[in-house]
Parts: sequence; C-alpha cells; structure tokens
Amino acid sequence: MSALTTKKPSPICPKCGCNKTHRTMRIGVGEWFLHYFRFLSPYRCEYCDARFIHSRFVRQAKKQLHHHPV
Repeated sequence: MSALTTKKPSPICPKCGCNKTHRTMRIGVGEWFLHYFRFLSPYRCEYCDARFIHSRFVRQAKKQLHHHPV
C-alpha cells in the first residue's frame, strides 16, 4: 500500500452509533437503482446488525476560510 492511500472511514450506524460498519449486498431493483444512479449503497452494522443506506463517497470536511485584512 502506498503512503498516499488512505482507508475510507466507515459510516456511523444510525441505530446504535457504532462506526464498525461494512458494505453489504444489494437486494432488489430499488437498491440497484440507488447504487448506480444515486451513488448510495447498503451497509450493515457489525455490532447491532442494523442495515441502512449511505453514500458511497466520503464527505470531506469543509476547510475554514481565513480572511486576513489587507
């Protein structure tokens, strides 16, 4: 693994708040549609076994802009 490669953080389970989640298999036409057209995938919590839909992309925190007087 290269030094520039970073692991994407897992989404947080909406039921128990645990961050030990993983992507799981898509079930049905609706989840396939969400995956390919809305970029959403099903995830499963390893702690409470809850299943939920979440974005496949990591949301980057917005950098705070520093305005300096001239």
